[in-house]
Amino acid sequence: MIRLRWIILFALTLAVIWSSPWRFAESAAARAHPTVAPLIKIAYRYYPIAGTTATELRSQLNQLGPSDETEGRRYDARTDWVVKWTYRYRQQSHACILQQAQTQVAVTFTLPQWQPTPRAARSLVQDWRRYQASLQLHEDGHKDHGVGAAQDIQQALRRLPPAAACAALETQIQTAARAIIRTYNQKDLEYDRVTRHGSTQGAIFPTTTTVSR
Repeated sequence: MIRLRWIILFALTLAVIWSSPWRFAESAAARAHPTVAPLIKIAYRYYPIAGTTATELRSQLNQLGPSDETEGRRYDARTDWVVKWTYRYRQQSHACILQQAQTQVAVTFTLPQWQPTPRAARSLVQDWRRYQASLQLHEDGHKDHGVGAAQDIQQALRRLPPAAACAALETQIQTAARAIIRTYNQKDLEYDRVTRHGSTQGAIFPTTTTVSR
């Protein structure tokens, strides 16, 4: 019997920040317009893998999974979220007042895709489907961090008090938003540590019952 040691690779999340000011005066009615919830965009990227045994599929995951340049390794999946924030303000008398703030988060999942062939054992197909569901569950946790960052930034910007000058207000906006991004970056790292990159959530492939011998 050949004993196989499986190297389980999971997801890494990266956060990217982007901002843009809109500078123009607004009416009192526009200022009273309620701020909408953050806009959320979800996209999926799939990389195909092939095989008829757990050994072959695990090998494909190891070879083709998304790579992380900072760690120099590959993972089975990856979630990237990008938060953008836009805002409007105007100078009024001796103060610069934030009129409106809007955030948007774009989430991109990178996941493996396997199309079983007639030669694939039913137990292997079942294990793969279980693994896919668990992997998506783990990645959804990273997505939630991106959405949470967008929500917190929007709320934080809306609570900012007027500043003496618009340049000072812009500094406050950027400082508050970037601090929130850093907080959620740390949440992603802690999430992976606690879940062991999804293993505690069942994102392990293969299980011992589907290992080829």
